[in-house]
Amino acid sequence: MTNTLPLLLPGLMNDARVWDPIRQALPIGRDVVVSPTHAADTIEAQAASALAAMPDGSFAVAGFSLGGYVALEVCRQAGHRIAGLALLDTGTRADSQEATQNRQRMVAALSSGGASFAQVVESFTPRVPHPAHTQDKALLDLLADMARQVGSEGFARQQKAAMHRRDARERFKGRRWSCVAARTRSRPLN
Repeated sequence: MTNTLPLLLPGLMNDARVWDPIRQALPIGRDVVVSPTHAADTIEAQAASALAAMPDGSFAVAGFSLGGYVALEVCRQAGHRIAGLALLDTGTRADSQEATQNRQRMVAALSSGGASFAQVVESFTPRVPHPAHTQDKALLDLLADMARQVGSEGFARQQKAAMHRRDARERFKGRRWSCVAARTRSRPLN
């Protein structure tokens, strides 16, 4: 699997730069595909777009946060092509009613003018890093800049996709892929 092309899927309010540490650790000249997760408002459409960017043959897929939901859908749509799966700080369950309501409130506040996107980014960004990195100005600046690149409309599409995703646990019983799943200590696996 060392020569398998990886498909990398960013998280909520992230662009391709979220994968820079991984990309920099790869051998020089190693190809990767990073597919955005803010261009469509369903997980299924995001996965289809990611698959369209991949050449024929098998590949490995890694998803961070929201990208993990998309990675699971990529596996559903093209499971026969998956050489490996990495799920980072993500989950397999559908949103709870409370989580859906929180997402709906954020999107409604943005669309009604009750909150600016800058305010959403400012409130969201400090909660993302591990507690050991909450004072890392360069990291916080990068997170804020990625969020600005995704933009308010991309953020709204991401939220809509996340709140309408299906529970993936039952769909993958009996499937066999090489898989890595990791979560931070501050966020339990679900």
